[in-house]
Amino acid sequence: MTTTALEQNAFWVLGASTRDDRRRLIELADERSLEHDAQACQKARADLSNPRTRLTAELSWLPGLAPNRATQLAQKALTHPMSITDETGLPALTHANLIAAAIERLDDTVNALTMANLIERLANLASDCIPEAITLSLNEDRSIAGFPPVTAETVSTELQGRVYYYRTAIKECLDRIPTAELIKAVTLAVDNATKSGSVHAPMLIDEVVGAYEVESQPFLQQEATNIEKIVSTIESEAEQKGVAVNQFIDVLVHVVRNWDTVAQPIQLNAKARGQQHEISREVALNIRGLAITLTNKHGCVAESQRLTNLIQSVFAELPEVRERVEEDAATLQQIIQARQQTVAELDEWRRAITYQVEIGILFKQTFRISSEGIEWKNKNYSLASITRVRWGGVRQSADVIQYTIAFGDSISEAIISLSREPVFLSIVEKLWLSVGTRLSIDLLGKLRDGEEISIGDVVVKDDSVLLTKHKMFGDESVWCSWHDTKIWINDGHFQIGSSTDDKIYSGLSYINVPNVHILERIIRAAFKHPPGFNRLSDILS
Repeated sequence: MTTTALEQNAFWVLGASTRDDRRRLIELADERSLEHDAQACQKARADLSNPRTRLTAELSWLPGLAPNRATQLAQKALTHPMSITDETGLPALTHANLIAAAIERLDDTVNALTMANLIERLANLASDCIPEAITLSLNEDRSIAGFPPVTAETVSTELQGRVYYYRTAIKECLDRIPTAELIKAVTLAVDNATKSGSVHAPMLIDEVVGAYEVESQPFLQQEATNIEKIVSTIESEAEQKGVAVNQFIDVLVHVVRNWDTVAQPIQLNAKARGQQHEISREVALNIRGLAITLTNKHGCVAESQRLTNLIQSVFAELPEVRERVEEDAATLQQIIQARQQTVAELDEWRRAITYQVEIGILFKQTFRISSEGIEWKNKNYSLASITRVRWGGVRQSADVIQYTIAFGDSISEAIISLSREPVFLSIVEKLWLSVGTRLSIDLLGKLRDGEEISIGDVVVKDDSVLLTKHKMFGDESVWCSWHDTKIWINDGHFQIGSSTDDKIYSGLSYINVPNVHILERIIRAAFKHPPGFNRLSDILS
């Protein structure tokens, strides 16, 4: 079994107590030399007789206990290590030395939870060691043994060596257990000691984590490089519209979670100190950058959300990253909700424009309109191909109005004639919902880009309109700015005229001229715009 520091202590070697004087130490050294290593016994006597080296032995022993009690507990720590944790009422330094000895005695079968509890217990005891109280206890025994007293300052300096010993004892025990148990033990100890990173850990925990970080650095650095390569692969796959993006994300999730298992105690301890683990920060921001790229550049919102959830789960100990990713998550949720709303609105639009009716008396023809297009007389027009629409009615008699609806693409036009007003109104409604808004936006876009649009005898620009000035001897064309015009309806015509000269006007037939209804809607919407508008395209904003 491992020889503990307690067994190597001069008091243990000689079987001496802290109250034995120099004469008694000589006797014990002579007696022990008969059965044990004589050189070791003489060295032990010399260490305890020298006031300077004696302090190291005293702080490494069990100060504050009666001689018999000290011997009993030392033996217990060596033969039944775990029983030491049940002891109560011991001075902090004494109990810490006993637990350190117990830790040195443990073999590779100790589990992570037990080890974590021992580390935390030892760290708390080490923090409870008060130099003044220890000095008082030491000087009481020294006065009995005939040695000069020590100062609290000297004791405080010597105690720093104790912390180093405790760290070494813990590290050597951790090295004996399987790697998975080692990581789990350190993580549990840090998590408990810092209350999940919310309070500063005892100094010994800092020391243990520091040693752990040094040992784990090569692994963390290598895996960080691997994560960067996987991130690049995912971005390349998305760039090429590949189908394996989610498969590579699965690999990334697995690697990152394994990586974080090792980094977790370092992250927690850094968080408790108000700092952050720099490699963890770099890895987290690298994955966040990928998530942003997938959303903004490739539209992969679901995949980006997976990565965002991963960062939130794995890097919760990094305040800066957590805040950024919380904002990212909120933005992604808004995008998802907007997409869901768009899909719902699209479904509603599809339902709203779908219509079918039989037209004709003897020879009926079926008119159909849906998101797939318009069908009339065995000809199909996709909604996107339609560039013009017109409709209107002419009264044939007191009771009969003949309605005309026409629509077409750049090559042909379909014309529907009917006399049933409800059917006419239904088709016009569906036609406006399916193509009217798009044609309006297309026309406004062309005007905004500086194009001139001819509709009948009228030439429309974004800021003005070309109208006819009616004169006795020959008409002439006049440009009028939009804020100097007025509109009205007369005998089936949409009229546009000057607001300052009644002789300047032009009329457009609703039933004969394509897209008059489109132009009217645009102009009326512009007139509702705040006073002083100059351009029709202002309504796009």
